[in-house]
This record gives sequence, C-alpha cells and structure tokens, in this order.
Amino acid sequence: MSSNKWYDGGADRYIGNGAATQYQQASGIHKWYTASSGTAGNAITWTNAMTLDSSGNLGIGVTPSAWNTGY
Repeated sequence: MSSNKWYDGGADRYIGNGAATQYQQASGIHKWYTASSGTAGNAITWTNAMTLDSSGNLGIGVTPSAWNTGY
C-alpha cells in the first residue's frame, strides 16, 4: 500500500507535490517507509521508518534485532 507514489518501471515517483508513504509485507516481514515532501514526477528516496520481522523483533529507524530487557 502506498500514498502519493507510482512506479514507472524503474523508480518510484511522486504522483503530486508532498510527502509519500509506503507499506510492504512479505514472508511475515512488515516494513513502513516515508519520504519527505517532493515534486510531482520526481524520483522518491525512501527512509525505512520501521520494520517488524517474522520473529516479532521491531526496529524503529533501524534493522530489528533480538534483545533482552532483563525482565
């Protein structure tokens, strides 16, 4: 799913002026992406905002890893 984005066969591009968002899910992995405000027709540079991997590890702005909080 996405907002303000289209794929031209080689790159994601802005539909209109403004920010864009994208969500992807495959093999139990969920990824959320954001892109700052851009101009219609220009290529989008995505930032990985959050990833939930198939083991339930959540990474916010980073690749998720398993960790122990000590509880």
